[in-house]
Amino acid sequence: MKLIILLLFSLSTFVTAEIKVLFDFEGGSAKNIIVKENSVTLSPGGTGDKGFTCWWYVKLENVNPDEALQITVNAAGLKQSRGRGISSSWALPDRISYSFDNVEWNHSEKGKKTKSASSWIINKPQKEMWIAWGAPYLPSHSKKLAERLKSAHCIPFILCKTRGNREVQAFKVTEPGNSSDRKVIWVQARQHAWEAGSSWVGEGFLEWIAGDSKEAQELRQKSLIYYIPIMDVDNVATGNGGKEQHPHDHNRDWSNMPHWNSVAAAQKILKGHLAEQRTVLFIDLHNPGPGDKETFLFLSPAEIQSDSNKKAQAKFIESLKKGVSGDLAFKGKVKVSGVGYHPLWKSISKTWFLLNSKESSAGVTIEVPWNHSKSLPASYKKTGEGIARSVFSYLE
Repeated sequence: MKLIILLLFSLSTFVTAEIKVLFDFEGGSAKNIIVKENSVTLSPGGTGDKGFTCWWYVKLENVNPDEALQITVNAAGLKQSRGRGISSSWALPDRISYSFDNVEWNHSEKGKKTKSASSWIINKPQKEMWIAWGAPYLPSHSKKLAERLKSAHCIPFILCKTRGNREVQAFKVTEPGNSSDRKVIWVQARQHAWEAGSSWVGEGFLEWIAGDSKEAQELRQKSLIYYIPIMDVDNVATGNGGKEQHPHDHNRDWSNMPHWNSVAAAQKILKGHLAEQRTVLFIDLHNPGPGDKETFLFLSPAEIQSDSNKKAQAKFIESLKKGVSGDLAFKGKVKVSGVGYHPLWKSISKTWFLLNSKESSAGVTIEVPWNHSKSLPASYKKTGEGIARSVFSYLE
């Protein structure tokens, strides 16, 4: 009889144990947490002065694995710097990301959306799991990437320390030997911290160019490639959005007097190669708005480009159309970020590059959708591989 009572007590304490919601870890972000049985309601964390308050990422403990788990995100009142509001849609993907080990990520089914909130059901949860706006890509990911890919032709280095005293991981990829006459290519991701998918795209890009294929080896023989996985390390680490932060975000900082350390350090390296007239391609990786469902490019206005810049840009676009296929294919869609796009349009990175570059060079922003059924690490990385193949084709 005592054994039966003990078993019933143990079962009762498990079923009624409240779910614990944790976010005191790298990239974690949430607030306004409400737990009721096997459901969790939360709002994105962060502060508007640190950019769009759209990112959320938490660990759950004491989930009942025998019942469906409901996640609700209340995204009313999202902010950016200077108290300005943004649409709730930035924080409410069609499908949320979840993981049972914080390594492999999956999508839920599509959620049910109201005016400023959405709810999603995970039918087979586990007692311990992680849920997020999208599959996180953190400074620790870039450190592990450096450990995994370090070789004679893939050289990790620290671009700089941030204002928050964090290291900005960077990579230099080229075959050993004299690289002083090789063409220079610059690729970077995550000028907006919440755009985690862009770093997954970049990881796929780096893995291909550092790989063993004949094409990758040929590319390394004739080029020197820089890659920065996360430009806004501080906001990624603290779970803030970054976009439109105070005084402006990293992608509005490419002026003669940059505020952010990573932009200043990137400019210093680029200016050296621009003076040598070797820098031929600049790629800035991003994720776009919630309604954008296919990969597209932001280009600089035609009036600031020479004829040879336009020709180089057209050639790279054609290479991307052939190279970036699959779930998140690039089909040729382009937009222009000029005078009407943002008051600081000349201080956007790709535009700064073109205003300071040699003839016959191209600078583009590649926007890969995050609000898509295939917006997960595997498809992101496949897109990055396609971009790398496009770079190889472009330089042929």
